[in-house]
Amino acid sequence: MPLRARTIATAALLLLPAAPAPAAAAEPAPLCAGGHLRLRIDPGTGAVSGAGTLHGCAVPGRGGPTGATITIRGSAPVRTPLTLVTVTADTVEWDRGGATTFTNQRTIVGRHAVAMTGAGEAVAGAPRPRLIAESGTGHRAGDTPTTVDLTTTLLD
Repeated sequence: MPLRARTIATAALLLLPAAPAPAAAAEPAPLCAGGHLRLRIDPGTGAVSGAGTLHGCAVPGRGGPTGATITIRGSAPVRTPLTLVTVTADTVEWDRGGATTFTNQRTIVGRHAVAMTGAGEAVAGAPRPRLIAESGTGHRAGDTPTTVDLTTTLLD
């Protein structure tokens, strides 16, 4: 192919629209991004309990903004001087009716001031939201219960 023909062919290729990039995996959309929970872990028995509220939730099929209460029950099967790991069933009761239950695992690290992260997924009730994510800070001191204040987000 003569140089001029190659140059024209190359220029034509450069002018063709590029194929669209493959769609990235969608991030879960937050359905409830506001809420506050308090988690308590008994140092002797490892029993975990907690409660809190969510507000301003936009859950498909539940009408406009809604709220909920959360009840937490479970255990802390891992309890070391530095780390606690909890496994819980978290029941979200929607103020417009219905409930969703999540399994949730939280890891709490620290000897006195503690930091916590947690995540779980829906196992019963309404099909949405599907995921729960949490973070928080709290206190741990010897034989007194560990308490953690959590910020919770429900995701679809």
